[in-house]
Amino acid sequence: MSSYQRRLLAAAATAACAALFAETAPAAADSAGFLSVLEPRHTSWTSQELLAAGHTACSMINRGTPASVVTDHLDREMGFGVALAFDIVSAAVIHLGC
Repeated sequence: MSSYQRRLLAAAATAACAALFAETAPAAADSAGFLSVLEPRHTSWTSQELLAAGHTACSMINRGTPASVVTDHLDREMGFGVALAFDIVSAAVIHLGC
């Protein structure tokens, strides 16, 4: 699978995940829950960097940006890579209330 195909697949999966959890998102941010999902698997980034990316994702989603575009932004503009960008967007929707 090419890099482009992986990006498209990740973007589509992110959008589907975000749509599934959009109505069940908690009212308040759960930073600890957000980090508990990401930190065990993504040890190269600090908790501050992960939280900042999560808040960026929420800000973009709350402005109406599709989850696939947010994932691509975190990958290309912030350097997180597709897998981590997908995980950040998914965890942000579930735990940070966006």
